[in-house]
Amino acid sequence: MIQKDIREVRTNLTKYINKYNGRKIYISKYNKIIGELKFYSSKEKDQVRLDIAKEIIKSADPELELLQ
Repeated sequence: MIQKDIREVRTNLTKYINKYNGRKIYISKYNKIIGELKFYSSKEKDQVRLDIAKEIIKSADPELELLQ
């Protein structure tokens, strides 16, 4: 498990994106985990964007059926 303090993540985010691509980083504050980040590869980013777009469309019109 990779755990980083929130202040460290703010100052070194670009470094972590390059170093831990495809892995999760757990964000802590005062030694308590408050969130997580996952850096995606380009292919994963495209799939996540499509999934987010589908969810936005579904929430706008719940009766709309989307092709899978």
